Amino acid sequence: MKTVAFYSYKGGVGRTLSVAHTARYLERLNLKVCILDMDLEAPGVLFKFNKAKDIDFAKPGLVDYIISCKEDKPPKSISDYFLTIEEKVEGNQALKRLVEKEKPHSWRGYVKIMSAGAGLNNLSYWHNLSRINWDELFFSESQEGLFIFENLKHQIKEELEPDYLFIDSRTGVTLLSKLCVSVLPDTVVLLSVNNEENFYGTRLMYNHIFSSVEYKVNERKSDVFCVLSRIPAAGKEDKSLTDIISSFVQKLDVPNLANSDVIVIHSDRNIERDENSVKHKLSEKYLYHELAEKIIADQMQREKQTPKYFFIDYDVKKEVENMLKKIYNDNFSPSDYNDAKNRVVYENMAYENLYNLAIWERFYDKPIDSVFYLYNALDSLSDDTECNVCHLLGMIFLYDLSSYYEAEVCFCQIFNLMPSHNSRLLYDLAVTLYCLEKLDEALKHVDNYLEDNSADYRAHLLKANILFDVLYEKDSYTDTDVEKILGSFVDAGKLNDRCTHIYNCRGIFYRYLKRYSEAYNDFAKGIEIEPENFLLHYGKAFTYYEQELYTDALDECDTAIKLNSEYKLATNLRLDILTKIDEPKLFIVGNKKSDNDSSNEQEKELSVIDG
Repeated sequence: MKTVAFYSYKGGVGRTLSVAHTARYLERLNLKVCILDMDLEAPGVLFKFNKAKDIDFAKPGLVDYIISCKEDKPPKSISDYFLTIEEKVEGNQALKRLVEKEKPHSWRGYVKIMSAGAGLNNLSYWHNLSRINWDELFFSESQEGLFIFENLKHQIKEELEPDYLFIDSRTGVTLLSKLCVSVLPDTVVLLSVNNEENFYGTRLMYNHIFSSVEYKVNERKSDVFCVLSRIPAAGKEDKSLTDIISSFVQKLDVPNLANSDVIVIHSDRNIERDENSVKHKLSEKYLYHELAEKIIADQMQREKQTPKYFFIDYDVKKEVENMLKKIYNDNFSPSDYNDAKNRVVYENMAYENLYNLAIWERFYDKPIDSVFYLYNALDSLSDDTECNVCHLLGMIFLYDLSSYYEAEVCFCQIFNLMPSHNSRLLYDLAVTLYCLEKLDEALKHVDNYLEDNSADYRAHLLKANILFDVLYEKDSYTDTDVEKILGSFVDAGKLNDRCTHIYNCRGIFYRYLKRYSEAYNDFAKGIEIEPENFLLHYGKAFTYYEQELYTDALDECDTAIKLNSEYKLATNLRLDILTKIDEPKLFIVGNKKSDNDSSNEQEKELSVIDG
């Protein structure tokens, strides 16, 4: 769980609105967001999602939680304090059907809010708020307040398991606002409008954040994003946006802040006309996407490890390129992308416009934006067009984002609506189920796919790996089992003898059978075709390792690490090899020195790996 605090020195800069829109944007990317309303003197997050008549004012909130803890009655369940924001789906409710009908437990995205407290519509909330002595809470010998808020974060993390906790902070420079930006968050979003008093307060809080690291439980400096909000779109007589940002950076006068670091949120007439609910989906995309994507950058930057389906050669970009050729009769250009975007922004959010723009966004390697438009396209569709959207959405989840549960939801929904929609669906679903280790179902679908697509080498390779996993789970096998698996590998190789994944996967299988000579030959053939393939060098290293040929294993392992220094399996294998051979645990980081170099100079080029 990553905690993000939204702070502004003054009110009226769009802080709470930014919290609401950014949360909704992340929810539509299938992320879980909890919001904590800590602007206790002027609470309002709930109103950004619901009209007053729809709000449950009796639901306990933060003030009630603090009082319960002060009275030694901490709540056993934090869920009772959170409201779940339900998104109303229009049209034929395709999105709702996708979420609820097939795999509701797999669909992760939500927005939940802990309000400031119960009774916001009458005097009871304000009476309870006045009962809290903040100085006693935080400056007494026990410093009970810190424990209450840390316990609150812990309960939210353990019980609700959100991806993000958003805090809508108190304005000004107060005890509560300092708690919001200094102690609780991992990231702080500082919002300001373009005037002197906001610059003053933002600068004050920015410097406070970087001087208060010792107060944080994890003793880690927070990331800080500076946002310049409520900036009108530039007209002919307006200052250019670059000038406005430069002036903002200069007047803010804080260390290490460049113009490129500043996020700009433009004003929007539609929101100004109706702020009763967060329903302007395009406003979320075009006004808040930069902020949202900076917040989730580390979430989307998954560990650089090889996904389970590493042996599947599939290029999603090539697929969407073919889609664009079909739409534009083999003749498309960047200007068509701009036209597609303008149709969505300035004309309407019809299915066809959204779907076409989603294809363009994936073509330009922006899968997150593509997912956003596909979600919106699901709101008003017929079954056949819904299948097209779900299939592209599922492919992005599977091949781009490694979100296997979400991919399964999309593919299964198509299968329920139109089982004969596309034979390719059987293959994608089989890959997804294989990644989820649902091997029997995966095998059934790949067999069905091969009935009409026997010339697809990838399907034979997938089948070989599924059968191998089934055998591996049983930890026993017969000659017939081995023949079936090797037969699928042979079928794949006949169709594509230049595919290195075939040699790699079959080499792994031979190694499992302890047929080391054949395993070695397959890895060597693969390396001959693709010398830079780190997986083949790792496979060869492991084969040597199992035969206790540690020197050869170390050489191949070092090659694999040089080709991909982030591949943890190779790093771990290297450490194991070094424990088998009696030599210093050293890994060359820089260039090797000559024998004439002093030992001190050599030590500078070596990094000791602690075994």
